[in-house]
Amino acid sequence: MAAAPPLWQRHTALHLGLRTGFCGSLTTFSSWVLQIVVLMVGRTSSGHPHGTQWVAGLWAAFLGLAGPLVALVLGQHTALAFVPLWQRHRSTDAAGKASSRGRSARGKGGRAVAEAIEQAARDTEAGGAGSSSADSASQNGTPGPEDTPLEPPPLVMVSTQLVSVGSSGTRGAAGAAAPEPRIETVAQALDEAAAELATAVDAGPPAAAPPLPEPAREPLVSVLSDVAAAATLLTLTGVSAAYAYLDRTGGAGGDPGRRFLWLAVLFGPPGCILRWYLSRFNTAPAAWTALGGGWGWLQLGTFVANLAACLLNFVAEAVIFRLGGRGSLTQLQTVCLQGLMTGTAGCLSTVSTWVVELQKLSLGASPAGSYRYALTSLVLPIALGLLIYGLPAWTAASP
Repeated sequence: MAAAPPLWQRHTALHLGLRTGFCGSLTTFSSWVLQIVVLMVGRTSSGHPHGTQWVAGLWAAFLGLAGPLVALVLGQHTALAFVPLWQRHRSTDAAGKASSRGRSARGKGGRAVAEAIEQAARDTEAGGAGSSSADSASQNGTPGPEDTPLEPPPLVMVSTQLVSVGSSGTRGAAGAAAPEPRIETVAQALDEAAAELATAVDAGPPAAAPPLPEPAREPLVSVLSDVAAAATLLTLTGVSAAYAYLDRTGGAGGDPGRRFLWLAVLFGPPGCILRWYLSRFNTAPAAWTALGGGWGWLQLGTFVANLAACLLNFVAEAVIFRLGGRGSLTQLQTVCLQGLMTGTAGCLSTVSTWVVELQKLSLGASPAGSYRYALTSLVLPIALGLLIYGLPAWTAASP
């Protein structure tokens, strides 16, 4: 029986929160693509022209794709390197438990033999009393069969001592019949006890014994994880809301420049939840038979989430570019747009899930689908970004 995995490894909600919630929100596809578009356009939201930097933009696209792929493979090989150490540690624990079970079984076998010997001693005393009664009856003239010599009593080897079961010099009519059935029963008990002891001793090395099952504590771990997640969410929400209010002005230690960070924390969870919801549509293109089939490479949910986040970033950056420099946007409007870009769009898009999907496609039946998915996910958002952000930036008057 294989050893059960650790409790934290069996907690599905915890793994989902770490992969989809933390890793997916920590990596952002939309901000990366926005920086590529800004380099290619050559104009920032501050309005100062820097000239188009297409070569730098292409390098940013290449490094942004190659870096996460290398990090993914490095992380996987690091995990594979630690797996033998983890398994060796768990095998040592299982061997210790199995050794304890073997010692317990040997102790039980020894107690069974001792109990059988005590029972044999009591039966011997009862047999001796019967023989004395028969001898008395023979001396009083009671007829009886001729005395015959007894067979040697059975011997049982326990540890290093010989134990004799049953003993009498002569037997008469009354003492001859009573002990024999009981002696046979005691011998059977001793044989069974000896067989049980031999089985416990010869069971093989302790490591070969099946490990004890892990205690079922998943409900407690699940409750504790849910409580910790809820406490973290409530704490971050409360702290972010409080500081977003305190930083509205520069007085009393407030910092208006960091206000968008607190708003980003407040706007982030909706984007993460929406991305998790869209992930259920990843396999939908495989059933697009009306389009001729062959669309299984398109991970629709992740693609739509990344594209929507990129569009949100392009629109918000274009609005800030055209209206922010002329004073048409208030400070609150500007920080709200920045909070949407950093929080909602940053959590809605993901690079970590995207590169995992690329790797799975490259190792699948049709590796070419991985290249189609990568190019589609990059070329389409960059082209839309050049239109949505590039046209307002190129047509804006120079400062």
